[in-house]
Amino acid sequence: MENFEEVKKKIPTFDSNKLCQIIVCDRYLNFNRELAVLAMEELSRRRQAGDAFNFESVIEKSLAELPQITTTPLDIRSLMGKMSGWKK
Repeated sequence: MENFEEVKKKIPTFDSNKLCQIIVCDRYLNFNRELAVLAMEELSRRRQAGDAFNFESVIEKSLAELPQITTTPLDIRSLMGKMSGWKK
């Protein structure tokens, strides 16, 4: 597996869809914010250079297709009650 620094250097070589996937991973899973920022910067550079790829729509569509992640607050009292019933 490549290390993080090597991946960062390769950002300019990734196609726009792959860059969007990096951003979606960050927004969905809170994973690799630094890489997502670099991907967004690369997409912005490409747009300024004349690329008409609508990355905003690709990102929004990809996020909309993913299931919602719902988390409930951890109820410590309930957890402790269940643990106290465990047999050793």
